[in-house]
Amino acid sequence: MPVFVDTNIGVYAFGQDVAKVERAEAILEAQPTVSAQVINEFLNVWCDTLYSEDLEHRRVFEGRLTVVNPFA
Repeated sequence: MPVFVDTNIGVYAFGQDVAKVERAEAILEAQPTVSAQVINEFLNVWCDTLYSEDLEHRRVFEGRLTVVNPFA
């Protein structure tokens, strides 16, 4: 049966609550369906660095997300 996950599963996978981390990892290992919106929400909550060679190196978006070109 296909499974769709919400943003909180990704957040729990990187949290401090061991039980939630283990359960979230088990869910994600099953390769569930994830929408672009869920990915964007997770990135908004969790990330401060985006590795990309397609965007301007060291550009900062919204004062918190910094682009890093690993080949620059």
